[in-house]
Amino acid sequence: MTRPEQRTALLAVVLMMPFGLAAHPQGQTDPIPPFSVPGATQPRVAIGPGGEIHLVFIRGGNVEIATSSNGGRTFGEPAIAIDANGKARGGSQRGPRVGVDASGTVYVSTPICFDEEELKKRYPTPELFLVASTDGGKTFTAPVQINEVSRKAPEGLHWMAVAPSGEVHLAWLDNRPGVKGTALYFATVKEGGSKVGKNRLIREELCECCAPGLGRSENGTLFLSYREGGEKPSREIFVIGSKNGGKSFGRPVQVNMAASRLDGCPMDAPAVAVSRNGKSVAVAWMDARTDGRNKDVYWTIARKGLFDKGAPLSDSTEGYQGHPSLAFDGDGVLHAVWEDERDKPSRIYLRSSSSPDRIVLVSDLPEGAAGFPSVACGEGWIAVAYEVRLGRAVSAVCRILPVKGDR
Repeated sequence: MTRPEQRTALLAVVLMMPFGLAAHPQGQTDPIPPFSVPGATQPRVAIGPGGEIHLVFIRGGNVEIATSSNGGRTFGEPAIAIDANGKARGGSQRGPRVGVDASGTVYVSTPICFDEEELKKRYPTPELFLVASTDGGKTFTAPVQINEVSRKAPEGLHWMAVAPSGEVHLAWLDNRPGVKGTALYFATVKEGGSKVGKNRLIREELCECCAPGLGRSENGTLFLSYREGGEKPSREIFVIGSKNGGKSFGRPVQVNMAASRLDGCPMDAPAVAVSRNGKSVAVAWMDARTDGRNKDVYWTIARKGLFDKGAPLSDSTEGYQGHPSLAFDGDGVLHAVWEDERDKPSRIYLRSSSSPDRIVLVSDLPEGAAGFPSVACGEGWIAVAYEVRLGRAVSAVCRILPVKGDR
C-alpha cells in the first residue's frame, strides 16, 4: 500500500456549532439529556445490533457498565463488569474497552491487578483481562487473562475490536523478555471470550506510553495503529493491516507525511477505524509538526488502499489537541472526536467526513474540563462518551448527537 499526494477536501471557512438539540434515535423528536455518572473515569462506548448503548468506565475501584435500550433516553443502573475489590486504576487512556458482537454479547477488556503482593507496590503491574456478557451487560463471566507472560504489560495500554461473529481482537504494549524495547502484541479470543489465542509479536520498539489503536470491518479487514519509539528525533505514526481477521499482517505503512517532531512519548494514542465493508481505513493522531511544541490533531483516510495527504482535524491551532477517537457509520461516513484546549478548560469537538466544513462542540463548558473521548455509531445518530473534571470532582458523560443531516 502506498501514499500518493492526494488532496483532502477541507473547506477553509469553518462554522463552529455548539451542541444543541440531541439526536432522534428510534424516531424520537425531543432532546435527550446527557447521561452522567459521578465518580466515573475513562469511559468508552459501544453500540449493539439493536441500538443498545453500552457505556463502560472505572468507578469505586471496579469496572462498571451502564446500558441504554432506548437510544440514550435512560440508562439502567450500572452493573459491575469486573469486580477488582476496589483496586482498579486508570487514567490517560489506561482503562476499559467495550465491544458488542452481532448476537448482542458484550465484551469488556481492562488492565487490572489481582495479585495481593503486587498491589502493595506504589505502582502495581496489571494484567490484561477480558469478560463477556450474554444478557445485555447485567452479568459477566469470570475474567480471562489475555497476556501469556505476567507482569510484562505494566502500562496496561491496549485496544480491543469485536467481530460480528464474536471473535475478540486485542492489541497491547508488552515488554516481555526477548523483545527490543516496548513491543506490540496481538491476540484473538474465541468461544464467547473463553479461548485465548496465542500471543503474537507484531512490532518492536514502540512508544512506551501511547496505546495502540485497533479497528475491524465486518468482513475481516483489520488494522493496527501505533506510534514508533526508540531514540529518534521524530516518532512517526504507522498502520499495519490484515485481510484475514488477524491471521497474518502486511508491512507497516507510515501515515503522517510530515515529521511529528516528537522525540519522546506524548501519552497520546493514535486512533484507527475501518469501514464496515472494509474498503476505507482512517487514522487520527496528535503531533507537533509546526514547531516541535504545539500539539495538534490530524486525520487521513485511505480508500481503495491509498491514504490521502492528511490534514488538520481541528480548525484551530490554539492550545493542546489530542486523544482522537474515530468511527465509521453504516453509510461509510467517518466521525472523529478529540480533546481541544483552544478555550480552557478543554472541551470535546466533533467533525465528520461528510461535512468537513462543520465542527460541532460536544461538551458543555459548565461540565468542566473534558477529555479522553470515545465515539460509536448508531443508525442516524452517534454516541460520544468522555471524562470531565470540575475541581476535585470527576464524572463520565455520554451524549447522543444526530448525523442524518450530514448525509
